[in-house]
Amino acid sequence: MMASSAASARWAARDLTPPRWHSSDPVRRHHRRRPSRRVLLLRVTHASQAARLDDVVVVLCRPQGAQNVGAVARSMANFGLSDLRIVAPRQTVTDEWGDGKIVENYAVFATDVLDSTRFYEELREAVGDCGIVLGTGATSRKGLVALSPGAAADLMRQTLEENEEGDDGDEASSSSSSSRVALVLGNERFGLSTEEVRLCSHTINIQTDVPSKTKNKSTGDHSRSSLNLSHAAAIFFYEIFRSFKRSSGDLRDFPEQSTKPAKAMPLRAKMELKDLLFRCRRSLDVGDAVAEHQLKDDEESLLSLVARNALSARDASVLFQIGKRVEALCDGSDGSALGGLLAAEMDVGNGVASSLKQVAPNLSLSKEELRWLEAELARRRGEESELA
Repeated sequence: MMASSAASARWAARDLTPPRWHSSDPVRRHHRRRPSRRVLLLRVTHASQAARLDDVVVVLCRPQGAQNVGAVARSMANFGLSDLRIVAPRQTVTDEWGDGKIVENYAVFATDVLDSTRFYEELREAVGDCGIVLGTGATSRKGLVALSPGAAADLMRQTLEENEEGDDGDEASSSSSSSRVALVLGNERFGLSTEEVRLCSHTINIQTDVPSKTKNKSTGDHSRSSLNLSHAAAIFFYEIFRSFKRSSGDLRDFPEQSTKPAKAMPLRAKMELKDLLFRCRRSLDVGDAVAEHQLKDDEESLLSLVARNALSARDASVLFQIGKRVEALCDGSDGSALGGLLAAEMDVGNGVASSLKQVAPNLSLSKEELRWLEAELARRRGEESELA
């Protein structure tokens, strides 16, 4: 009875209605006992997903870059995190906090995260309600277990799930246990202080191609691997998001496609395009002496291009337009690219566009091209008149 009451209390706390098993159900009428605790937990996994992400606390210690604070808030909103706490921010941050200022500008659409941000004087106060505290840093700290971002995210999720399972509805037990976990990021330049690290149960380190501490042999200077605060935070948030979504079964294996698949081009149209491009290639030959093997190689290459590849109808329309232009422009007595048009008998006075349809019906020119063609024809005919 106590277990049943505790389960009902948990459902009520989540503002959910527990499932009812009806004896009239043809599948369940012979199994009317209450579902096990494990089944109940599985049934609320998806419903409590957002709440568990809300239980992840992000703490910035002594941040000095207003741009970084805004970018961190933006990354949090993208990955479902909302609880931002800031410890002793520098004046460079507080002076740029507000409507239309740097922090909000870099946060973009994450104003809700900024509006709910809480400020503290010390880290101890900011993580007072958190069960585990994970501190970030470029190097590991002595006496603390160092985790990768993925392992740290799994630890956060598992801790929250264990806290949820361990909650038996007793008020005394609930008040003594914590349902939150904290991710602490230090100052951009100095990281976390020794006193702040002492409050952490683990450290998190992002592996980079630069060793944690290296010495330049030529200059003798020491350099450390280090990422921008907002960039490192985005990596941590993404790993947390992936771990929680993978646990609930909501993680997509492939990104959501923003557009519809391209319409495939039928084989008959592909062959027409191949023939058009082959004729265009031949129109660009110099002289009539073309080797037989060259003709064969060109045709096979064009066939491979249009027939063996997944060519969409939209892409093919561009190739069709190119082919028709080349074919129309090269059909001239003087062999030049514009020979066919400039040698044609087109009436400039009545407009080039109407005459163009008779000379090259498959050719489509823009307004700028038509104006240029009309001016060029007028210039050439003026020269011919002068010579006559």
